[in-house]
Amino acid sequence: MPTFLEAVRAKYLPSKDDVVSNEEELIVADEGQKETKKWIMVGMDKLKKKTMQLDKLVNIAVGGEDVDQVGDSAEVTAALPVLKHLDLAGSPFKGWEIPAGITAALPTLVHLDLSQVPLQGALPSPVLSKLKTLILNNTDITWKEICDMSAGGGLQGLEVLHLDSNAMVSLEGTAELPNVSYISFIKNNISNWDGVAHLLETCPVRELVLDSNELQDPSDGICERMVKSNLTALTVSNNKMTSMAWLKVLGTSQKLTSLKLSYPVLPGIAPNHVRLLVIAEVPSLLSLNASSVGTKERGEAEKFYLLRAYGTLPQGTKHSDDCSDLSAEFLATHHYYKEYVKKWHNPSTTQAAGGGASLGGTVEITLRDVTKSDKYKPDMQRSLPVSIKVAQLKAVIKAAYQIPPTEQCLTYKSLEHEIPIPTPLDNDLESLLYYGIAGGKGLIEVCAK
Repeated sequence: MPTFLEAVRAKYLPSKDDVVSNEEELIVADEGQKETKKWIMVGMDKLKKKTMQLDKLVNIAVGGEDVDQVGDSAEVTAALPVLKHLDLAGSPFKGWEIPAGITAALPTLVHLDLSQVPLQGALPSPVLSKLKTLILNNTDITWKEICDMSAGGGLQGLEVLHLDSNAMVSLEGTAELPNVSYISFIKNNISNWDGVAHLLETCPVRELVLDSNELQDPSDGICERMVKSNLTALTVSNNKMTSMAWLKVLGTSQKLTSLKLSYPVLPGIAPNHVRLLVIAEVPSLLSLNASSVGTKERGEAEKFYLLRAYGTLPQGTKHSDDCSDLSAEFLATHHYYKEYVKKWHNPSTTQAAGGGASLGGTVEITLRDVTKSDKYKPDMQRSLPVSIKVAQLKAVIKAAYQIPPTEQCLTYKSLEHEIPIPTPLDNDLESLLYYGIAGGKGLIEVCAK
């Protein structure tokens, strides 16, 4: 098997058969006769020179070249003086000896990928301290080994750390990572939030990825510790979290701008509106599940939160604009209610201030029959209460388009969004408000089955 430098040369230097001279003879057919012409290959010298200069290489990937030894360290240093990014993923060696030796021989290296390399044993020396990015996915490394490696400045320069698919079950221990801003733990078996909170307390992590672990809903205490950290982006999709209660505390963070999670199933709330509740619970969010949170969507989310919260009060409840006559228990459960009443409107009033919706409010609907037909059917305008049930709505549509309710398929689109999201109105027993239609203008497309 080749040394590291032999593998680099074999992959990045042209073989003798690949070298093309500046002047090539080309035989072409011309009316049954062979004519010899000379073609000048412009720029070939420059191309060959560039390809043969290893000392100009900045990125190298030799993970599939079966490297099993370092070779002459001085020769490696001289041959690759400006190399910054090295991919050794899937190499056949085991343990730290060879990657540590290669890293030590590359003075400018800042990015190292050792994925799918079984890294057994202790790191022989703190040669990784110069690295800014370290990828150790599927290497069987433990969090304790990371803590040991980082002791005494062993990983002091690290900014990005990938530890995916390593069967880690907890993050017990303290890692000395003074400059790390991003850590990924995708597809591990982490189930203890305490270690996660401790990591955030002891390291300046801003982006934390915990996809596909065994985490359940974090406690208020854990969330309070996370709020005090530097965390700005959290990913917790595909875990065992079943509610949104934990967002009540985590949402008080003024730093958290990005969140990725699996939406929980909430009784009485359409799945496509859980997003709105998440946005309302975390006022600082700019991105949710990789989709930007714009001003219009935030406004819609806060109004939806407001109306859903009001809907938990006894029917017909009236309260003051400052919410002083509401119970402390209600305001604690719906802790943004008072703020959103002040910002938008009092939903207990018949008419919402500033044009906002109330539970007694209306929505301006354009009805459109999209059933394929040779007969033109014009759009119709209706002003409908947001409390109207889908079954009642179908009766209105029957009168307009003579389509029996049992044959109607209804889809709502807001006319106040640049890119409206289609919402199927598929439950006859629910109101427009259930689907997040709290006012404004919208389009309902009607299609006969």
